[in-house]
Amino acid sequence: MAELIFDAPAVKKKSPIHLADLTVAERKARAEELGLPAFRANQLAVHFFTHHSDDMESFTDIPKELRAPLTDAFLPKLLTLVRSVTCDGGKTRKDLWRLHDGVLVECVIPIAQLFAYHHKQDVECSVHFAQLGRQDLLEI
Repeated sequence: MAELIFDAPAVKKKSPIHLADLTVAERKARAEELGLPAFRANQLAVHFFTHHSDDMESFTDIPKELRAPLTDAFLPKLLTLVRSVTCDGGKTRKDLWRLHDGVLVECVIPIAQLFAYHHKQDVECSVHFAQLGRQDLLEI
């Protein structure tokens, strides 16, 4: 089992500038700084904000030779999934993420369980309840 480290990194790195940090005007200016037409920033924004994609291979409206430079400049990897574990019979998921500066963060996600009940008017309502499996918290 890996040793847990609770010390902050020796040198704190500021996160790289991401498309989501920029206004529309700042995106266009950044594209022009890279020697690209301003409309390329808008194309990238459509992929990211509308299609929820940061996969440059799916950016088929952007020439292949521009995809990597645009992705590097606007969509830096801020976190990377290191490991994901499902436990409690699928009721809980635990993910280990590495941030852009190397810091590791654990995220425990109780997966909602849906159940139906009847209230006074016998109307069926669905309510989500999250259940957390405490036994497996020690096993990641």
